[in-house]
Order: sequence, then structure tokens, then C-alpha cells
Amino acid sequence: MSLQFLIQLGPGYCILLFFTELAKHKRGEGFTGMFLLALILASVEFRIGLVLIPGTGLHPFLWIFFFSSLLAMGPALLLVVGRMLQFTLEKQIPLKRHFLPAYIVVIVELVFFLFPVSARSELIQDAFVNRGRNPISLLIGVGYLHLTFYCVYSVYLFWKVFREIDLHLSRLASWILLITISAIQLSGIGFFFNLPRLFAFASVLMTLGNGLVFVFSARYPNFFISLKSEFQQKRYEKTQLGGINLDAIRLRLAELMEEERLYRDEELRMQDVAERLLITPHQVSRILNETFGKNFNEFINGYRVQEAKKILLEEPDKTVLSIGFEVGFNTKSTFNAQFLKIAGMTPAEWRKKI
Repeated sequence: MSLQFLIQLGPGYCILLFFTELAKHKRGEGFTGMFLLALILASVEFRIGLVLIPGTGLHPFLWIFFFSSLLAMGPALLLVVGRMLQFTLEKQIPLKRHFLPAYIVVIVELVFFLFPVSARSELIQDAFVNRGRNPISLLIGVGYLHLTFYCVYSVYLFWKVFREIDLHLSRLASWILLITISAIQLSGIGFFFNLPRLFAFASVLMTLGNGLVFVFSARYPNFFISLKSEFQQKRYEKTQLGGINLDAIRLRLAELMEEERLYRDEELRMQDVAERLLITPHQVSRILNETFGKNFNEFINGYRVQEAKKILLEEPDKTVLSIGFEVGFNTKSTFNAQFLKIAGMTPAEWRKKI
């Protein structure tokens, strides 16, 4: 297996990750920005691999949008990390301004490609092959420094979360992140100091990192959902250390229902919810009665029916029975009876009428 083949596996993994994440986004699983990062990574890594192929510097069109992609990689990484860890951030990161340097360089690149082919080839050949010091080399240096800042900041954000929560996969995720970021930094060092072996090693390491990201995403698709749930539970526990905080209990109860959707568990008991809220079942019952005017079963079934209404309209191919089981009812008769009680009609009538 040739070195060049190993290096170009990296962009291949990125393209696979791009289509995988794009499919998730189309299924309505939420925008994480991962497919954008994967596309930018594929663009950059493909061109990094070209450095090791003799003669590619003579073909300027192979390098179009390389520099803007390099400057967009850091903000794209921050976008993904911000989406994954947004539940830990006190305020949203204003990402539009972070992409501004990449937008500016796109215009510069388009102007550059208006130059004569010979002039473009000479500059690119000098920068990528001869490691000469020219405006292109300067731009690559700025790009690597720009990316380094975002890599360090992303590691810091992950470190803050994993310091508070030690999930069984958090260390593995940290190592994968460190491998990928280390590869990026080593490739920059190898390029600028003209160390071909280090550059080649870093390129292969980057391929390994991309492969691990792809495998991890496929193997543990709910990792960050679990991380969010664990973080919210830990944060909630801190609010209860000084005594019962009713506002925090109501907020945590809403999170358990609306985000974690505990009501989907057909065997859910008041005791289970009480344990998550760190209070007694009697206290849960009293809070539900005083806050919502409902007993436990009415409260849970209200969420189940609300989601069933949505699925009945948005997924017409699903049967009424399968929807009932999906939202947490264990029999068709119970589903129909509770739906009729809350919505004033049966699930089939709701779907037909609406």
C-alpha cells in the first residue's frame, strides 16, 4: 500500500462522513455542522496530499479554494464543537464573523486565478514544491496559525466539559480529537521546515484521525446526547445541594420530558422520575398537582399524545399502532382511550381530519 494511497484515504473518509451527516440532517436529526467540516477537511487534505506528487504545482486549478478552505476549517470546527457542547455554553458563539477571513480570501483567490497561467504556476510551484517565501507561503502560514487557535480553543471547550463529566467514552473522544489536531499541527511544521518525512507522517496520522472520527460517529451516534443528559443531571444536582429548589425541579422535569423524552418508556414509574429529580415520589406527585393540575399518569400521557399528534401528521406511512408503541403506550386500547380523552377524537380520526 503506497504512502500516497494512505494519505488520500483521509479525504475519502471525510467524503463518507459528509454524506453520512448530510443524510442525518435530511432526516431531521438536527444541524451539527459536521458535514460542512467534513467537506472542508476533504478539500484541504486532498490538496495536502498533492504536495507529495511531483508536478502538481504546475496545475493551478488543482489549488483553487485551498486557502479559503484552510481559513474556514477552524470556524467550521468551532461550529461543530459549539453545536455539540451548546448546552454547556453560557451564550452562543457568533460564528458569522469567524468565517469572514475565509470569505475575503475567496475573493482574493478568484482575482488570483485571473492572472496568467504561467505566473500562477510559478508562484504555486515555488510555495508548495520549493518551499519558497512568497505571498502564497505567507497565506498558508497565516492559515495554519488561524487553525491552531481554533484547535486549541476547541480542546479547551472539551476539557471543560470532560473535567466535570467522565463518561466511559469521553477519554476516547478526547484522544481522537487530539490525534486529529496533532496531525494538523505536525503537517504545518513539516511543510514549513521542509521535513518531508514528518509531513508524510502527519498526513497519514490525519487520515487515521479522520477514520477514527468516522468510526466513532457511526458506532456511537448518541454520544453527545448522553453527554448532554449527564451534564444537565450533574448541573441539576448542584442546584439541590442547599435544599429543594422548585424552579430548578420544574426546569429539570421539562428537560427530562421534552429533550430526553422519558415518557417514551412504557414502564416509566413515578419512582423513576423522582430518582432523577432527587426527591420523593410524594413530592413529585405534589409538584405535578400544584403546578400542572394533573396526576402522574395524566402528565405523562399528555406528552405521549402530544408527540403522537405530531407523528400522525408528519409520518403518514406509519400505522396508528406503531406510533402508539413509539410514544410509550403499551396497548392499542390505552392509546386510543388516552388520545380520545385528551384530543377529543381517536388517533385515526385526528389523522383523517387534520
